[in-house]
Amino acid sequence: MCVTVYMWVMNLAASYMAAVPELGCVGFRIQAVRVVRSGGGWQLTAYVQNTCEKPIRVVHIFIMQDDNVVAESTTTATVNAGEVGEVTIHADTLEEGHSYVLKVVTDDGLAAHYQFRV
Repeated sequence: MCVTVYMWVMNLAASYMAAVPELGCVGFRIQAVRVVRSGGGWQLTAYVQNTCEKPIRVVHIFIMQDDNVVAESTTTATVNAGEVGEVTIHADTLEEGHSYVLKVVTDDGLAAHYQFRV
């Protein structure tokens, strides 16, 4: 009886795993952010590390404060597997001494966040 239940559970688990779609890349992160004064505003460069086994494509960059978007940009930056790439955004509305969150989004909807202070 125990062997039959074990076999049934293993078969059920295998069929469930086969039905779950592969999520693809879940391993990218923002390593660092460089903030520099530029033309009356701020230029931010995010260093995005791809720990996936396939390239990722960054398509959106947001700067947020208290869950409000204060700047956004679209891009088409590809970061190959195992590499670190750069994406940039320019923002005029940031204030010195305040904290913000940089959000980077890929074309498949994955996001990474990084908190920084200007």
